[in-house]
Amino acid sequence: MDLIFKTCGISSEIKRVCPTELFYGLNEYHLDYLCETEDKILRNIEFQSTLVTTEVLKRFFAYAVSVNFKTNKSVETLVIVTYPTKETVLEYPLNNETIFRVRIFSLKDLDGDKKLERIENKIKNKQKLNNEDVHDLVLLPLMGSEHSIDDVIKRTVELSNKCIVNEEDIVRIKSLQPLMINKFISDEKLRVSLIGDVNMRIKLFDEIREEGREEGREEGRDERNVFIAKKMFKRNYSIDVIAEITELDESFLSNLFNA
Repeated sequence: MDLIFKTCGISSEIKRVCPTELFYGLNEYHLDYLCETEDKILRNIEFQSTLVTTEVLKRFFAYAVSVNFKTNKSVETLVIVTYPTKETVLEYPLNNETIFRVRIFSLKDLDGDKKLERIENKIKNKQKLNNEDVHDLVLLPLMGSEHSIDDVIKRTVELSNKCIVNEEDIVRIKSLQPLMINKFISDEKLRVSLIGDVNMRIKLFDEIREEGREEGREEGRDERNVFIAKKMFKRNYSIDVIAEITELDESFLSNLFNA
């Protein structure tokens, strides 16, 4: 979510991620995302594919009241919409000390297809993605495109499984993809398939990383990375991705796997 905060001009770091299922009175609410940032503000991110009507604002207001009641902290709601609109900021007082602030953003003025082509070419040429590429890859479904949002999400999931990035970026990409899939993919079969693919990759990566840690307690760094590389190769990771994660030379890996 730090990528979205950066896009929205928020510099405060995430302090903790909060539960998104809330109970207020007899009502149960399911937020898209909620966290507390270092400036002690609770920030709720909501993805919206339809117009932000008065009824929608009432729902977001109910979320904020519920969060404020439980925490007594200021709440800011960031609404990322999938249609073109100017940035809008709305504020409502919750009590004498706290306010409810809604900021509505759209990324549809950004050329998602151009960014997608740049990322695809980098991956095709086995180039490492930089911070801008990772940022764009995560947010591509929210940008302007000639393709359907279903198609863009599908392509970003496929690309994220092939791209060369560090461990931190893998976590950043994979943490947002399930939210995008569940929020915007209407076809149930496709949604289940993509969620299954993302979860499988996360699970495999976590297992490989944990096995590598266990191995590393008894062996040196190089031996541990060789162990991880072999595990990744058996699970069909490409050599260039394995090289980036393990920091082993690609020619060494080719010889290792062909031995």
